[in-house]
Amino acid sequence: MGALEYVPNFGELDVKDKIDFDIIQQECNDLLDSKEVNDIEFLYSLGGSSGGARPKSLIKFKGEDWIVKFSSKFNPKNIAELEFKYMSLAKDLGINIPEINLVTSKKRNKYFLIKRFDRLNGKKVHMISVAALLECDFRAPCLDYNDLIKLTQILTRRDEDVLEMYRRMVFNVLIDNQDDHAKNFSFIFDETSSTYRLGPAYDITPGKTFYGEHTTSVNGKGRDITDEDMIEVAIKNKIDVSVAKSIIRKCHELLK
Repeated sequence: MGALEYVPNFGELDVKDKIDFDIIQQECNDLLDSKEVNDIEFLYSLGGSSGGARPKSLIKFKGEDWIVKFSSKFNPKNIAELEFKYMSLAKDLGINIPEINLVTSKKRNKYFLIKRFDRLNGKKVHMISVAALLECDFRAPCLDYNDLIKLTQILTRRDEDVLEMYRRMVFNVLIDNQDDHAKNFSFIFDETSSTYRLGPAYDITPGKTFYGEHTTSVNGKGRDITDEDMIEVAIKNKIDVSVAKSIIRKCHELLK
């Protein structure tokens, strides 16, 4: 992901013109169940370096670069529709998200697609996750939203990006997205201004962790987070309290 390249280049597998999402989903299911799959090299090549708990494929969709996300056996059957719903709600709150799509296969299965934001007009765009930037373990709780907001202030020096990070905190708290780890926040490099910007939001759906707490804490708390806790984060980071309250209020209204 991003714009880094590695040498030597040993070439790529042949790209198939048409990809059947239902077949790939079945192959993923078989692989996760330790069953034999037909073309494991092709399946692996589609995943690239995107990683994550759910199987993914990097594809061309309408002539552009997208990621299609499949379900794992641990996900609800309507996971694609859930992710599309909550990503759409995030957009309604004013959160910057990539273009998204929900497609239905011939077998009436639904798949969630998200446009890659590390590709722009056919060119690769440098991006870096918070986990990579701070060299922290995204598999374990290691950050607070105060850290993320401070990092955004230092790296971007843009008030709108700071507010954007605050919105994401509020949204993740109120939809109970506890899987808000350090790899789910990224920055992208803007060549025109030679600065980093907060990248679009992704992987925003309700989800529990093993410990029932947010991976990224809110003002030191992993659970039982209140509106007052989120306002305290705003105060500590010199975000206008009236603006913070407006974001929290709008999010509550959206989720009614």
